[in-house]
Amino acid sequence: EFLVVLPELPSGSPVHGIERLRVSLTARQISATAPELRVAFSAGITAYRPGESMDAAIERADKALYQAKAAGRNRSVVM
Repeated sequence: EFLVVLPELPSGSPVHGIERLRVSLTARQISATAPELRVAFSAGITAYRPGESMDAAIERADKALYQAKAAGRNRSVVM
């Protein structure tokens, strides 16, 4: 797992960027010897809410990530 913090982005931008990245990576062949091998990932996306702790925002993103994994993986959930 890893965390990406994108300060000062317009609302909705991270979701569109993550989906473009997912489509691009899934379509890309990463091994000539195993052409069926593909990259896929799940993402939990949230926005920092003014006045909340950073820990609360990270916890919400983590919950969204686990919802994405439970829903079948290779998807994003926004909370």
